[in-house]
Amino acid sequence: MREILHIQGGQCGNQIGAKFWEVICGEHAIDPTGQYCGDSDLQLERINVYYNEASGGKYSVQFRFGFSFQVCHSLGGGTGSGMGTLLISKIREEYPDRMMMTFSVFPSPKVSDTVVEPYNATLSVHQLVENADECMVLDNEALYDICFRTLKLSNPTFSLFMCFVCYVIELRFVLECKIHMPMQTLQC
Repeated sequence: MREILHIQGGQCGNQIGAKFWEVICGEHAIDPTGQYCGDSDLQLERINVYYNEASGGKYSVQFRFGFSFQVCHSLGGGTGSGMGTLLISKIREEYPDRMMMTFSVFPSPKVSDTVVEPYNATLSVHQLVENADECMVLDNEALYDICFRTLKLSNPTFSLFMCFVCYVIELRFVLECKIHMPMQTLQC
């Protein structure tokens, strides 16, 4: 199994992270107190992907020193773009041999009308190019179009966007675990 240190930065990154753990807890039938409340042998077989069994039959999230780093942040806001990319560059300085993945939400005028978002994104992309091994671009406009055109939702919510993003993150993690090697070692 691959060990990944998950880091969230800024409002968007924290919202993605909160939704990610909500989805993971739901899929593995872990309630807010850490109790397993499911009835599937398959859930119990796979529970150790994200959880360790603690005392009293409760489960807690596995925290390990990361084989790789996974950062969730937005490139439109100040904290996610500025502090997020600074954190990425500092991690790269300290751990140059570790894989750095980012799930970076790019701004869109269809979703937000904040004037500085394009500038923040432009300034942050340079740091991603320099310091990230893999950057999953999560385009707010594309997410909006999927909701509006494909799903026929007239007023898509950020909560729905976060669900999409969570499944992308989980799929990425599952793919790396299934092939039993870090993505950086693959040759295309």
